Amino acid sequence: MWDVATGEEMSRIPTSSDGPKAIFTQDEQQIIAPTSEKDPRMAHWDIVTGERRRTMGAAGPIAHVGGSLVMARPTGDTLTFAPVPVGREMWRTPTPPVVLSRGLIEWWVRFSDTGALVAINEGGEGDPVNFTFYLAHPGQRVGSIPGHDDFRLVDDDRHMFLGADDGSLGLYRTGDILRPLAVEPDGAALTTWAGVKRTRVLPNFPNPFNPETWIPFELARDERVAVRIYDLRGGLVRELPLGSRSAGRHDSRATAAYWDGEDANGDPVASGVYIYEMTAGDHVTRRRMTVAK
Repeated sequence: MWDVATGEEMSRIPTSSDGPKAIFTQDEQQIIAPTSEKDPRMAHWDIVTGERRRTMGAAGPIAHVGGSLVMARPTGDTLTFAPVPVGREMWRTPTPPVVLSRGLIEWWVRFSDTGALVAINEGGEGDPVNFTFYLAHPGQRVGSIPGHDDFRLVDDDRHMFLGADDGSLGLYRTGDILRPLAVEPDGAALTTWAGVKRTRVLPNFPNPFNPETWIPFELARDERVAVRIYDLRGGLVRELPLGSRSAGRHDSRATAAYWDGEDANGDPVASGVYIYEMTAGDHVTRRRMTVAK
């Protein structure tokens, strides 16, 4: 923790870079953050002393919603939204299948920066993403953007950046995109940056998985592509050469990279977290995935 006025270090908190992002309490005297990589709980930490003040029994995305800190936490087959550290349930919805299969909840349940909206991936395990948006309070469904995980709400949620299939980036009015039960974003883009084409690897699906998964990606130009899978010690587990691929999105099971969960010797890998790295020309991007047996 750093003092923004002086630049001096105030304290150090032994937290984890994985899990839901940290957030300050409203009085800015404490921060709520994951306890450790091995402990799937959230804790309140004193920002001056770095001491743990309270540990909560579950971890999930947190946002400031209507004057309260609200956490989304899975309880069996129900995803519950309630104030923290304690408070009455505000609303609930079925837990997304990807969370039930031990997926990292912060990947699939996202609050907007204002806390007014929450996006939940309601796609089934093994399916592409299908984010549905709700008012964070009282839980009213306001629309959906199936097939898109590349979005960002800005300007107090009034506008949305949304990636297109061709790699361009559009700026839309949020109200044009999140029409109730929308099938596809059909609003007119206020601005389109057709030149903002990115070469990158996308979240694999399903994740976690056992034993197979698909690794989608998009290319700004035609490139020779390879995907390499590493364990957390940096050891190469498997290389998947894909050859020459054309520019555009490769996000279907027919075009994405496929991994059968085996190492270079044909042996099934152990449960755990792995890093996948896509190389396309001079571009290299990496993400994490989880084998859960």
